Amino acid sequence: MAHRKRTVSYASVHPTVFLGAVFIRGFALSGQQTYALSSAPEVWRALPQWVPWIETPPRSGRVQRWRRAILAPHGGRTPNASSRYWQTFDAALALAERLELGAAGGGVAFVFPPAEGATLYSGVFFALAPLGRSGRALTVLEEPGAAS
Repeated sequence: MAHRKRTVSYASVHPTVFLGAVFIRGFALSGQQTYALSSAPEVWRALPQWVPWIETPPRSGRVQRWRRAILAPHGGRTPNASSRYWQTFDAALALAERLELGAAGGGVAFVFPPAEGATLYSGVFFALAPLGRSGRALTVLEEPGAAS
């Protein structure tokens, strides 16, 4: 018997507005809204839709900006944000702490599956520390919906 993962849409789980980012090939552009870990809704924490993330420096090519890479359960980068890389909140947080992502400018993200007929995943970022890997201060919001 195949086990189906339970996924949840953004609007169905929390009335407060969080600003999310789109993942493309396992990355989201840096500079996206980032929230304090303490503001992660409990209802989201109960769902296995979490991934660790880390800021990565610009590389040669088209994207010349800092990006946020999502990490697989083994700690390596993922090619995408599909559900095969999702973890429980506790597992993602434990991996983020073991890899010292807070000091490296990272944290955990809650991932939303694509809408029916779409292919892009989106997510909301939660920081483990107030500084990004680039040394720039992350705009970490204590309360969702607060102006940055």
